[in-house]
Amino acid sequence: MKGFLLSVLMLLTSLSAFSSQELPLEYFIKHGDYLDLALSPSGKHIAARVQVDGRVFLVLLKTEDMSIVGGIRPQNNDIIHTVNWVNDERVVFEYAEKQSYLDSPIPTGELYAMNIDGSQRELIYGYRAGDQKTGSRISSKDDSKASQEIISFLDNDDDHILIVEYPWTKDGKFYYDRREKPALISRLNVYSGKKRKLEVLPYGSSSALANKFGDVKFMTWRDDNNVQHSAYRSNNDDEWIPLEEAFENASGLLPLGQSEDGEFVYLSGRFGDEGISTLFSLHLQSGEYKRVFSDHATDIEYVVLDRNGMPAVGITYPSRSSYVYAQTETKVSKVHKMLAEAFKGQTATIASHTKDWKTLLVRVSSDVNPGEYYLFDSDTLSARFIWANSSWIDPRLLLSMQPVAIPTDDGETVNGYITLPASKKSDKKPPLVVVIHGGPHQSGTRDFWRYDSETQLLANRGFAVLRVNFRGSDGYGKRFERLGYQEWGGTMIKDINDSVKWAIEQGYVDGERVCAYG
Repeated sequence: MKGFLLSVLMLLTSLSAFSSQELPLEYFIKHGDYLDLALSPSGKHIAARVQVDGRVFLVLLKTEDMSIVGGIRPQNNDIIHTVNWVNDERVVFEYAEKQSYLDSPIPTGELYAMNIDGSQRELIYGYRAGDQKTGSRISSKDDSKASQEIISFLDNDDDHILIVEYPWTKDGKFYYDRREKPALISRLNVYSGKKRKLEVLPYGSSSALANKFGDVKFMTWRDDNNVQHSAYRSNNDDEWIPLEEAFENASGLLPLGQSEDGEFVYLSGRFGDEGISTLFSLHLQSGEYKRVFSDHATDIEYVVLDRNGMPAVGITYPSRSSYVYAQTETKVSKVHKMLAEAFKGQTATIASHTKDWKTLLVRVSSDVNPGEYYLFDSDTLSARFIWANSSWIDPRLLLSMQPVAIPTDDGETVNGYITLPASKKSDKKPPLVVVIHGGPHQSGTRDFWRYDSETQLLANRGFAVLRVNFRGSDGYGKRFERLGYQEWGGTMIKDINDSVKWAIEQGYVDGERVCAYG
């Protein structure tokens, strides 16, 4: 036993020295990562958005050996914005263009399509989609001065998708996507770009929810006072009925998706005194609705769907990531529980799957893991590693984000994360950098327990890093968000200052060397 303890102490000492190694700046700022991956319906290929030197490309890979079989490299500073499979041989994708007056590229509203081998590459939708009408050539596409959103990939129809169109508003010489005009529902051919208008939604700034057969039974819109409304109809020929009239106690719920069998819809809503965001299921025939997940202390941030298209797993962040499972257990939730156990201490999600759900694409990440991808066979229950983001960094060189809960003078609790540099031989406490997130009062605007290259760079250079979810931050319920109303220069700042004082009083940092930015 004594020999074993000595070996452990020697290992811990060596790891401590290892983790205090100063890494090259390039390790934290260079990009060579998959932003997201998607399996083709058969699983034979993978579509990936890849970030290289600040650019985002589309790469098509053979799943068997991860060899590159095709792709797109945007011109200038444009990026690939979204990618989706429409059938086993064809993908649709969007560009985002770099505008001189904006830091980040913005989507143009256009939609492109191409085959795996790069053939039949077409601009199938957008303001430049119309063919040049020269000679006897006849255009099959229209210039659409509008933005689009795909709402259904239309099961058993490899040639078409269902889109909602948002006509632009002309102001002087320019067009703007202001979502003021009523939206259109159209069926779009992914080969020819020919589209057929099916209907006009009755409101501007509206969105629609369609099932895999193309039935549009739910819509949501915002009125002139920015109040959100939803409506329902039993089929495409019926009149729209306000959701709370169609279904008792449905007021305040937002439809998000429908089950594959068409019997259920799931909606977002809030529960309890804190107003925590969760999901509800609604049976369309009986009108019965219930909570999908049991109690959780913070908002649901990410959902894994089951084979029927209903929520199976919810991911929430009370501190580190945490899982909640649907009260009705499914095969997907059983598989996820196995993945959660296999990758304990990390966040495991099912990023994509084949049409038959035999092969799952699993993404695993944590505060010291920028993201790994595995192919999981749901029949043999075996996983195959295929990719690690930032593979040039050994995770043992990275430093953990420790969750903290800090009490305030008025009885609230402010949550956040502190990352401490590796201990040095000197007894001096590290300086502190407070990184302040954006927003506030925007969905998803908060700090999370996850890999952050900026935090890791600062910690690697000897700084402690504190990230605080001050009142008004998203993720902790509506009541906590409202505490930040009209407090941008008040209690929000006090929460940050009190958190800094707490870190100093705990002896974590040098109180004479503190700075903040964000």
